[in-house]
Amino acid sequence: MSKKPFPLEDDDEALMKRIDVVAREKGLPSLTPELAKNNEALEPRSMKPIKLMVPDYLFRELSMNAADRGVTKKFLILKALQAAGYRVEPEDMEEDGRRVR
Repeated sequence: MSKKPFPLEDDDEALMKRIDVVAREKGLPSLTPELAKNNEALEPRSMKPIKLMVPDYLFRELSMNAADRGVTKKFLILKALQAAGYRVEPEDMEEDGRRVR
């Protein structure tokens, strides 16, 4: 693998384009602001709520298991539905759904 140095006379925009090309070729995430904006523009998948009443012992067990594994109860339920044969897309399997503040 030969590494070609970037000429120092290139301006920042030209360098960012060249870095983006190399990143795409190697399957790496881009560092360019334009691509970051495009990724943020993707709308989240539409979700519907399900209200579910469960016995206290099951709620406690789900809560403890989720806490032990560092995941949400939603993740555990989706994982169980997936194991039962229901289609659950990988991008919907968010282990930790807490919001960053």
